Amino acid sequence: MERRTSVGGFIWHWRNSEVKLTQAQVCEILGWDTFHLSDLERDKVRPKKEELELLFGLLQLTHEAVGQGYFLAGIAPTEAELSYWVNHTETFLDAFDMPVMLRDFTGKLLNVNSAANRTFPFAKNVRAQRPQWLEVLFDKSLREIPGWDEQLQKHIAIFVADTPFDAREDWYRELLKRMYKNPQFPPFWVQANDDAEYDQPILDGYREVTMPTIIEEGVELTDFTRLSRPASDIRFRIDVFVPKAA
Repeated sequence: MERRTSVGGFIWHWRNSEVKLTQAQVCEILGWDTFHLSDLERDKVRPKKEELELLFGLLQLTHEAVGQGYFLAGIAPTEAELSYWVNHTETFLDAFDMPVMLRDFTGKLLNVNSAANRTFPFAKNVRAQRPQWLEVLFDKSLREIPGWDEQLQKHIAIFVADTPFDAREDWYRELLKRMYKNPQFPPFWVQANDDAEYDQPILDGYREVTMPTIIEEGVELTDFTRLSRPASDIRFRIDVFVPKAA
């Protein structure tokens, strides 16, 4: 199932419609074989980030378009880009009185606001550790919460549906390699791929979720509506957790 626009079509649009250069002109400037650009635009080969940096510069992509291009190519943000977005959004996140989290498209949690720190037991070290969401979900302390395994299964299905990538991406393979070291993970993952709601608009952001929350006696499960919106760079998303009325 194709679940996102191809990076090849994206490159073709910018070359042909925006800057109006021929394949031969682009390849002459970059010193490429004409067949290589043709293969990139037909998605016959997977682009390297170094190639895209050269190509996007030549095609004069906007900052937002560069992020979109890397997203479509499945290329994860660099550490410098992660740090930039953590710093760039910190004041914005803290303006909310509800829990808010910043993540990238690979599912890496980058930062949370003060309300999230007070609400979620896993939030305290997010900024320092930048954990992967699947690893957070599978934390042993959460598995001890009564009823969490059912919610864990739902969260993994949401991750699958909201992440339009697969094991062809380096970061995706590395994530699964780490997760499969836990022998309890594979059955959840197999079931999640059956349960994932692909009919919902990809990354639409509206999800009904149950989260572990801190209470005086310990931790309990609480229902939220998660509202997720992309930043100006589509590789980054901000998730707002709105408590559901009792």
